Amino acid sequence: MSEEKDALQKNKEELEANIDPLTKLLVSDVLNKNNVTEDKKRNLSEAQKQAIITMVNDLQKQANEFVERVNKKKADAEKAEQEAAPQKRRRTTLRDRVRQRKNDNI
Repeated sequence: MSEEKDALQKNKEELEANIDPLTKLLVSDVLNKNNVTEDKKRNLSEAQKQAIITMVNDLQKQANEFVERVNKKKADAEKAEQEAAPQKRRRTTLRDRVRQRKNDNI
């Protein structure tokens, strides 16, 4: 029995070390809003805990992929804008402007 408690305590410590502080804060806020206290919490089976951990990992992966796609699109758009900008501007010398004016007047 004490081995089982030790294993649970070790598992709990590992989970607390891996939890993001922001996530911990959000979860505690949700629990407080719904009046969930320590005695009202029900214990989850190992399968349920594993399913939750898997779901969180998948969501993190999807979020990271989304952020990477957005950053890549931004970088591509900036690169295209920088490449297009020099094509829009054409430097003309004073000599070219005078010639153009003479041609326009003729």
